[in-house]
Amino acid sequence: MKKFLLSIILLMVFSVGASFANEYDHKIIIEIEDESGNLIDIDTVKYTFLTGDSSVSGGSISKGRKIGQGLWDVIDTEYDGTTFNFLTNGSDDIDFVLYDDTEQFAYHIVERIKKEDYAGLEEYKLLFKLSELKQVEFKATLDNSSKGDFELCLFKNYNPGRPNRDNIRYSWIDLSENPSKKIYLSEGSYDPIVVHTLGSVKSIFEGSIFNTGTTSQVSLNGKSSKLKIYDISVQDSYEEYEYLGLQATTKSSEYFHYWTLIKEGNMTLQIEDGLFSYFQQLYISNTANSIYEKCISFNEVKSLNLSDYYYYSSFEASKHGENIFLDTELTDMNGNVLTPIGTDFENDVIMEIYDSKDELVGKQVFSSYWTYFKIELDNNISYTAKVYSKVDPHVVTISYFDVLVVDGLPTFDYLNIENIDISQTHPMTVDFFDNQYIVKATLTNESPKSREYKVIAKGAEETVLDTYVLKSGEVKEKYFTFTREELAKDLELIVAVTVGESLYNSIIISSANASDIEGHWANKTINSLLIKNIIFNRGENEFCPNDYISRAEFSAFLSLALELEDGEIVKNFIDMNESSALYNFVVKASSNGLISGYPDGSFKPDYNIKRQDLAIVIKKGLELKGLSLPVESKSSNFLDGNQVDQYAMNGVDYCVTNNILSGKPGGLFDPQAFLTRAEAAVVINKIIELLK
Repeated sequence: MKKFLLSIILLMVFSVGASFANEYDHKIIIEIEDESGNLIDIDTVKYTFLTGDSSVSGGSISKGRKIGQGLWDVIDTEYDGTTFNFLTNGSDDIDFVLYDDTEQFAYHIVERIKKEDYAGLEEYKLLFKLSELKQVEFKATLDNSSKGDFELCLFKNYNPGRPNRDNIRYSWIDLSENPSKKIYLSEGSYDPIVVHTLGSVKSIFEGSIFNTGTTSQVSLNGKSSKLKIYDISVQDSYEEYEYLGLQATTKSSEYFHYWTLIKEGNMTLQIEDGLFSYFQQLYISNTANSIYEKCISFNEVKSLNLSDYYYYSSFEASKHGENIFLDTELTDMNGNVLTPIGTDFENDVIMEIYDSKDELVGKQVFSSYWTYFKIELDNNISYTAKVYSKVDPHVVTISYFDVLVVDGLPTFDYLNIENIDISQTHPMTVDFFDNQYIVKATLTNESPKSREYKVIAKGAEETVLDTYVLKSGEVKEKYFTFTREELAKDLELIVAVTVGESLYNSIIISSANASDIEGHWANKTINSLLIKNIIFNRGENEFCPNDYISRAEFSAFLSLALELEDGEIVKNFIDMNESSALYNFVVKASSNGLISGYPDGSFKPDYNIKRQDLAIVIKKGLELKGLSLPVESKSSNFLDGNQVDQYAMNGVDYCVTNNILSGKPGGLFDPQAFLTRAEAAVVINKIIELLK
């Protein structure tokens, strides 16, 4: 069968092969004269390019430097202090911006070089004279004040009224020292965006489009009633990250990018409503440039969670001439895309190719940015690609793709099987029987390849109890036992996949032991819930099963059983102290609407709870978890049914219908009686069974 050689190429920044040199036979020379006619001699010049085959690329270049660009149309940029030049192959028009801001002057040159203008020429020279450029004075104010720092982002529109992202460039001009700035501009229409910084608050708004041919002064006033406010907080490991980056596309399709120093781990972004149309993302970094670390969309998310991890969610191949380009996309578990807008990583991606017999037929290490690799595959045969990174600390999972080669062009279909939360597919249970804790772990390998699992006991030290290799589709049930004597303290048992996934399943085995429940009618239920940390002792080693349970204690039992999330504190109870061990549980139960306080603002945490009141709380809790259960009129069947208060009638009917609460000897329900801690444990166990 015929073999095809795939040359899957990613562009490489600042790295150019010698074989391309003869293709670049046009030199574009750019010089700038000051108002006296002398060539401008400065240490550093800033620039960007955009052509038909490359995205915006550039930065700063200092005097005497030469940089290999590695673009498809542009190569070898150099600057000697007065002359800026670059090589090109002449296949496309080239849009470029050349700009700088010194103490003496600021200039911003935006031009398009048509390929027919320099076709056939070995050298094409452009001379710009500041005396012939348009001088514009910018004034920036915000709420009639010039406090804070201002930065101005300019977008030039070659076709006024019909903006095109490929024809737009931007430049930064610092307005922090003086809220006005004189600058030399290429003639044309510009769309300005102003960033105003005042403390930790950043306001971003759009100015009015102006034309340098008719306007000599532009005042940018940031006062706007349409500013949308985003409070951004940086979560987890903030000390490693100092800078926040904003990357977006405006409603006119201009590309916008802004970095700022985070000083307190949070900031407020005030962005003019409607300014950005799509592609709105925030980055967190430990360097003051566009090297990514983390990225989220800020439309709905108000915090950067640095514990998120990323995986390769797509590979897409496309042809350009005889070459095959490979585009990748990194996505976290919430679907947020991480765009590598600059990276120092080299050889950070590993791709392994497996055939239908699960045999490795090829392995390549390549950079996720600007390089190529070759691998030989059969045509019209399906392979599986395993892609991961051992360099990038944020790409910690293995991604699998179906790979099919058709006429030399590979297709990559993502297999959403590896990057999953294994806590959802590897259930773990713990029970106590005959003085032993018995843990059952179910392992399921849903990936197309064999996968290794570790079972880890994490106590005072971390110990690997066992390692298992499961074939694709294989399921195993494993049991682990611990005696009370072996379990001197609480233990966390973890099932983890050894490829480095950060989501795993674990279970806490409590060493809690109650000396006063031996021979008690609820002994087994109490013990089972104690080791699962759903209920707890009242003393160091005593459960006190026959004592009445308090409102605060039952709030805690129910919160743990329902796995309630923290809610918004709706009321601060006058008799609850934040230092109380049960405070957070009371907050969870009350903020989720399960149990309320009294009119005087108290919660009365030590009051005992009546059976009829308990029924109302249970009904609310199960409905909160989305459980829909039938309700029949049952309270009237009890001899004391008329003693159930009207407000509690529906709750009692609900609990009796579904066997959560039962009657007492003599045909009584005893609605006004208090509940014991043992009875509460039995009720909690029934709730857990209903939720399974």
